[in-house]
Amino acid sequence: MGSKIKFNLYDQHGFSNSKSLLNEKRNKQTKRLFKLLLIIISGLFVFTFLVKLPSIINVFAKPFPKVQNNLVNQNNINFNFRTNILLITHYSNQLLEISLGSLDPTDKKVHILSLDPNQNIYGEKKDTTLKELFALKVNDSTYLEKLTAKLIETLGFPIDGYILLDQKNSWQKKDQLERVADEVFSFGFFLNFFNIKSHLDSNLRTNLSVGDFNTLISRVKSLRPERFTILELRGGNDTQGYLQHNSLNKYFGLILTDSRIISEELTVTVVNASRVEGAGTIMKNMLNNIGLRVVEVRTGNVLEKSELVSKRKTSLDQRLSNMFKNGIKDRIDRKINVDTEVYIGNDIAKYFDF
Repeated sequence: MGSKIKFNLYDQHGFSNSKSLLNEKRNKQTKRLFKLLLIIISGLFVFTFLVKLPSIINVFAKPFPKVQNNLVNQNNINFNFRTNILLITHYSNQLLEISLGSLDPTDKKVHILSLDPNQNIYGEKKDTTLKELFALKVNDSTYLEKLTAKLIETLGFPIDGYILLDQKNSWQKKDQLERVADEVFSFGFFLNFFNIKSHLDSNLRTNLSVGDFNTLISRVKSLRPERFTILELRGGNDTQGYLQHNSLNKYFGLILTDSRIISEELTVTVVNASRVEGAGTIMKNMLNNIGLRVVEVRTGNVLEKSELVSKRKTSLDQRLSNMFKNGIKDRIDRKINVDTEVYIGNDIAKYFDF
């Protein structure tokens, strides 16, 4: 009897080991099947991605639509200088928001000069408002050139580019800008990339290339913790509600200087070599605000093409070439009395004559 019980115990123990081995074998097979399934899914994903890669690249690289504006650079923007971008929100040909976003390589924040769309602006023939200038888009393809010219003349800052967004919703407030900066290039952004790009292609106009956009967004995202500071220009600086350049320069001039330009401590003479009265003063204000010391403004013989004459090569050569679509001719003359002479020809001055 005892030997029979002992035999049964051995038999049960052997059965238990056999069952354990069987379970272990099944687990290994399940793991192999699971790994194989993962490999197949990954392979399908990679294959699909490779098949769609050309179309993804084409969509990503497709330039955004532009608006005619010969006062801004049409080539790649050089972000090694201070970069000023005109930001506009509009809907049904109505100007809703307008700001100037400014970023210098040494800045810890993006400065946003927020303007009132109803802001009064002096005009050569008649006074107007920013909203009225924008409304010219209905019948005038050069409306953005005229708006840009008036802002350069009034604010005294160069404008390197523009971003126009056709939508009802505001996006130029501090919290909204912070949210946009956080969401761009996020996981959700890439999941919805095609929808986002399609929306922007339909509703966004800019002179920035896709590469410019990537550079701008990357630089903004690298700023922490709060990326934006809003400087509101509301109600003007005189009793009639007009913006006065001298007052603006007092409050914002030092904030928006160009670190690369100001470090060279250049002296400049501006020569109005155009048929447009006041073009020399407009250029003087711009050059002063980016950090140059303009010692003289005078008139000279008329030139069709603007020219930069310098004792030596400086960063100003490249900065001025980046400001305008057609650049600016430059040459060396070691006999001049200042570091640089800037001759404003009809090619640039004509955009301020309206």
